[in-house]
Amino acid sequence: MLKKFLQKSVRPLGNLFIFVFAIYCMMSSDLLKFFDQGTAMRDVLEWTAGLVSRYFDSRMLENLDRKYRSKEIVVVNIDDSSLARIGVFPLPRTIWADLLKKLD
Repeated sequence: MLKKFLQKSVRPLGNLFIFVFAIYCMMSSDLLKFFDQGTAMRDVLEWTAGLVSRYFDSRMLENLDRKYRSKEIVVVNIDDSSLARIGVFPLPRTIWADLLKKLD
């Protein structure tokens, strides 16, 4: 009986918690602009805003089936030194075109 109760109540409560926490994380990224750098509140907001990205990354990796990965998809990392050399972001279309030609 306790098992049935827990199955019916814990899952909806967990989903509610995840929903409320996701809303909080989204709001925390918007609230960052109101706090000065180095304050404790800003540090907490930056940490929780980063949780959304980490959670999304972990869910994607968890659900990725390695045998269905496409060989046609290439992930390109644009680091700080490349951005310093190019100078702007988003990158101009000519740079994307040159990159695609090199990948072919």
